[in-house]
Amino acid sequence: MKKVNVGGYESEFNFLPSATGPFIGGAAKSSDGSKESFVIHLVPVDSGDGWRVNWLHRSKARNNSSPADPGLQLAGAPMLVQMFADNLLGGDLLLAEALLADAWKKSEYPDANAEKGYNQALVQQKLRGWQDGNLDYIYACPEYVIGKPAQFEIVVLDAKNMVKKAFALKVAKATTGDWLIEEIETK
Repeated sequence: MKKVNVGGYESEFNFLPSATGPFIGGAAKSSDGSKESFVIHLVPVDSGDGWRVNWLHRSKARNNSSPADPGLQLAGAPMLVQMFADNLLGGDLLLAEALLADAWKKSEYPDANAEKGYNQALVQQKLRGWQDGNLDYIYACPEYVIGKPAQFEIVVLDAKNMVKKAFALKVAKATTGDWLIEEIETK
């Protein structure tokens, strides 16, 4: 997609098929020169004769990698990792937190008196502590196996593409069918 004129845009994108509907992700550059990454998830309409946007995700964080295609059944795993990194580094920390499994939040920051069983303020504080103003990152998953959690690594880069920090993530499909981050640690 490329349309550059007054109020126009320029975009590069990738198409990733999945069992629930395709993901389209990439970067868009507006006529003022600003750039944002995006991910769109399309799902079939109820009548079955078209598509609708299930969700749209935008961020100033930039994924500088192209992970291997995991196949239809596992496509949600790398999209989850990209959305987490985008929101952690350049988006909304509440959205980043929503991608963490409750079990992780409860084990790291338990609070028996809290409605959710964990201290959300401490989870948010932890996520804020991982932000450092760097927006570029790469991520990888060495192998995808259906029915097993996927191990990912996110590497945050500075302006000179030097490694600033790295995260190891264990991503699995929950009983609800959603992909969630079950474990995360800094390296």
